[in-house]
Amino acid sequence: MDSPPLAASILSAQNTLRIADLREVITLLDRHNYSRASYEQLALHLEVSYNRLEMIRKSNPGDVQACFTACLASWLRKADSMEDPTIDKLIAALRVIGQNAVADGIAKERQNTCTYDRTSYPEDTTNEKHANNILDSHVKQLQSLNRPCDIARLLLAEGIFNENEHKDVVKKMLGRSTKLKCCHSLLLDVELVIQKDYKKLMMFARLCEITGNKRKKKLLV
Repeated sequence: MDSPPLAASILSAQNTLRIADLREVITLLDRHNYSRASYEQLALHLEVSYNRLEMIRKSNPGDVQACFTACLASWLRKADSMEDPTIDKLIAALRVIGQNAVADGIAKERQNTCTYDRTSYPEDTTNEKHANNILDSHVKQLQSLNRPCDIARLLLAEGIFNENEHKDVVKKMLGRSTKLKCCHSLLLDVELVIQKDYKKLMMFARLCEITGNKRKKKLLV
């Protein structure tokens, strides 16, 4: 019997995770077949300090389950003055340690929970048109994006770009002489995919946040 889906609030990029979310985070990882044997790598990439990891291991010798839970709890409590824990950071850490199937599963589940508030817009305005209007209205600010090439790589990993689209945008970006022109090329391609699926704007906004563009993300959602 399948587990019930998580509340959308847990999967939202806008929400900071709390220690109260521990059980749901563990359930989410279990649902997507995360191997707890790699908990040490995951903890380090979630910025749990090595010293804290050592203390957890010494307190729970040989108990992978207890160590895994304690590491996640430390992350959710921001025990080492780390950045706010979010589902995006969990997905990014999973990708770094090679748990791509788990990351893909969580990303897909989150995408299926996305909703779009269009209550304040005319009935004949499509979600895609409105999403493009949002992107267009902030193009000037978005042309100073940090790490545009990393964003393009993540757009491929999240399925927003396909292989050909990714190769094309990277080729165009590498041919640009300035960062502004590079970002402009990226935004043009992002606009094309949003025209087909408005949810891609939300996904793009989340990727902006995890690549050091938190202020830019706030412009979009």
